[in-house]
Amino acid sequence: MNVKNLVAKMIDKRKEREEDPRPFCSAVVPAAGNSTRMAGCDKQFSTLRGIPVLAHTLMNLEACEAVDEIVVATRTEEIPHVARLAAEYGITKLTQVVSGGDTRGKSVARGAAACSPQARLIAVYDGARPLGTPEMIARTIALGAKTDAAVAVVPMKDTIKYMSDEGYIDHTPDRVHLRAAQMPQVFDAALLKAAYAKAEQDGLEYTDDCAVVEALGKRVYVCDGETTNIKITTPDDLILAEAILEARDA
Repeated sequence: MNVKNLVAKMIDKRKEREEDPRPFCSAVVPAAGNSTRMAGCDKQFSTLRGIPVLAHTLMNLEACEAVDEIVVATRTEEIPHVARLAAEYGITKLTQVVSGGDTRGKSVARGAAACSPQARLIAVYDGARPLGTPEMIARTIALGAKTDAAVAVVPMKDTIKYMSDEGYIDHTPDRVHLRAAQMPQVFDAALLKAAYAKAEQDGLEYTDDCAVVEALGKRVYVCDGETTNIKITTPDDLILAEAILEARDA
């Protein structure tokens, strides 16, 4: 991977950014996880108000005017299920459902490879984040269009402790500089693909797309996320998500 050539291409794209304030953006939705912390439930297809979590996510992306297409990377056996789900809930922007990998990073890379050649931006958005609003998604994409790399974040509410391998508190980071990364994470399409190709070449695995891009030396800029943009990871998160939806309708 020639990083210098990539950087040169990124510089050449500055003029393109100025001339194209509304670039084509593909949303890649990794949804191939095993839901190991969901007590036997599949988080993607668990329901909130009778609607599957993944359907909520896809509907929010569908409603975001900054998103031009949606590509879902899921388990091979779930491809027909996801296609039916999209048809049932009117997800017209879905162009492909592809087989995900055995890690999240591989699923994102496969989804990115399936995006339209028109895509200048790729917005990665986990299938298990059903509450992110179209407005928040759009403003993160807008920042990504200007900077080539952007992520929605929220300030940390709790004090964070760094624990040593021996089990004691090593130090306490200053909370003022800490942020919790959310979704979407938006990148120049070529940059994201190059970053994952480099990670594969080096035999490295990442659980966060920003970290993959940061490894190439690219700065990732932050955008205001939403405290309600939670990820469904445990059964308790479904209870919280139901309460958030109830409050929104109140």
